[in-house]
Amino acid sequence: MLGVGISVVFSKTASVFSNVLKNAGKLLLGTVCAGILGLVYTLLAARTLSPAGLGVVALIFAWPRLIATIGTCQSWQVILHYGAIPLEQGDRKAVQRSFAFAFGLDLIAGLAGLLIGIFGIIFFSHALGFENSYLFYLAFFGCLIIPGRCLNNSMTGALRLFDRMGMIAREEPYIALSRLLMALLAWQMDWGVTGFVFAYGISMLIGQFYLIYACLKVLKEKGFKFAPSFRLLKLSKEMPKGVWELVLSSNFAQSVYSGMIPALSLVLGAFFGPAVVAFFTLADSFINAIGQPADLLERSYYPELTRLDIRKSELWFLLLKVEFLSALLAVAGMGLVWIGGEPLFAFFGSDYVAALPILVFMAPTLLFWLSTMPLAGVLYSAGRSKSAAGIQLIYVISMAFFMSIAIFYHSISGIGIAYSMANAVNILVYLLIVAHVFHHRKGIIPLHERIG
Repeated sequence: MLGVGISVVFSKTASVFSNVLKNAGKLLLGTVCAGILGLVYTLLAARTLSPAGLGVVALIFAWPRLIATIGTCQSWQVILHYGAIPLEQGDRKAVQRSFAFAFGLDLIAGLAGLLIGIFGIIFFSHALGFENSYLFYLAFFGCLIIPGRCLNNSMTGALRLFDRMGMIAREEPYIALSRLLMALLAWQMDWGVTGFVFAYGISMLIGQFYLIYACLKVLKEKGFKFAPSFRLLKLSKEMPKGVWELVLSSNFAQSVYSGMIPALSLVLGAFFGPAVVAFFTLADSFINAIGQPADLLERSYYPELTRLDIRKSELWFLLLKVEFLSALLAVAGMGLVWIGGEPLFAFFGSDYVAALPILVFMAPTLLFWLSTMPLAGVLYSAGRSKSAAGIQLIYVISMAFFMSIAIFYHSISGIGIAYSMANAVNILVYLLIVAHVFHHRKGIIPLHERIG
């Protein structure tokens, strides 16, 4: 009987894992296209602008990215955790409530974020490095990406709920292609930093508007309405218990995690100057590009995770498969960095060779970072969103500690070492808490079953 049970579990897990890989494949095609176009754009920007000029482009968008990250409410978590199983059960009212809550939350957050971004530039322009008049006005333009970045969370969540990964996959190529075309125009017209700032910002807006269009189209096809609710407190009382805890905790966790890079860019700019910001941004972009396959795997895995019962074996077998594949991708990525990093950076020109030590020491981050991706979803499914938030707080504290040492010694290589060490602390804490959840899994009540 035990053998039959295990066989059934493996059969079901294999089917789910196959769907994960299929959806990841859809995303991969778009990401590969975007990656190639993005690499050409980066080469063009590096050849056209000095390291300081490239650093200015990064700094212009560091502030709005930071505000957008803090303002983003992770509303897609609400849609998946409170809409996935009700959708399978035919409870359309519950699904529509999750949409109304998520869309309303994002619209409020986007408008608030835009106002905060503008006021921040007006009152703290010197601290943000925008004391130069033309940088001051370019920073205002950068803030236009804030509302769309917030709203795209719920839009992406709806598309993931309906298994429309192909539509999501088109966003990145659209952004990359439009960015490259506008960068070519800026290069041809000799518009310098200003041209590349507009190329980056307008391409982001194009991607945001595409996702909004795609989501509205799918909602109409499925018979649902884009009807955001702004009476969120009242609506939350009609939803299962814990929706605000999920929203606030996941928002805090993601804000802390994603906001760290823009914040770190601002700090490095203050201590080392724009050139080092460019080096760090280049190394971080390279690490993110290599980690894209595993990121796509996680984005495909998460909707499947929300459809499984955390108390049963299927979810945990799926987690093991995704973790194993993520680790393989990470090891391959580390090898690519150490073997191919130097030849690739040679294409950017001699001015950017100084970024190579940062990249080399950041390489172990791939193993730690990619291994944490599947674990976060398990904590949210277990109702442990506060634990996920706590882990990210520990991560930022450890990053600040290790980076302060690098800054104290004015070490560029130390930036990469500090980055890897902070990520090592992160995965260690994740593993300890997920092991605790696994041990107590039988007593967990899934989020959609919690009565308010």
